[in-house]
Amino acid sequence: MGSKDFLWPSDFTNSAGKVLVAEAAVNRIVGLCPIRRRVAVQAGGCSGLWPLTLAQHFSHVYTFEPSQTNFKCLQQNIAGHSNISASDCALSDERRLVGLTRTKPRAGMWEVNGEGDIQAVTLDDFLGDIEVDALVLDVEGSELAAWRGAERMITKHHPVLWFEFNRNVDALKAWLADHGYTQPQAGIGRDAFSVYNG
Repeated sequence: MGSKDFLWPSDFTNSAGKVLVAEAAVNRIVGLCPIRRRVAVQAGGCSGLWPLTLAQHFSHVYTFEPSQTNFKCLQQNIAGHSNISASDCALSDERRLVGLTRTKPRAGMWEVNGEGDIQAVTLDDFLGDIEVDALVLDVEGSELAAWRGAERMITKHHPVLWFEFNRNVDALKAWLADHGYTQPQAGIGRDAFSVYNG
């Protein structure tokens, strides 16, 4: 990654730094899954850096990226990696069409906002009964909706949860407590993680 063959979105910044962060974070995630690393689900796939890094350690990675520009980069970058499945959907607590907005031009930072033409799906419907060991979210404030849409999967398989922890913090803490998970623990940067302790 980071090579000239890796396609970054045109407005992507600090690619070298992003590579280092992804590698450090995935190493932490792997350490939290010492026994089983079958399936990781990752949302906010952007250009494919996180799914590619996760795919070095998990048998299969399902990634979601609703921005069409980013998704085209992601598709090119994961070509030939048979253990990565990519979808251009957003994650939510119900199947619906949503819009995307962002406050400033950067490759990431896309937020689900209102109605639009992007398909949102629930992980419970999309993945069925696939056993997931890690759920890694970079969804700009939509963590609760994504978790609610994965309620059956999370309750049954208790994956490690890795997520941004800078918005809706009280609601995130309450949801984790209600589902038998530890309170958020420091991950890398503004990310946090939680593991099942019920």
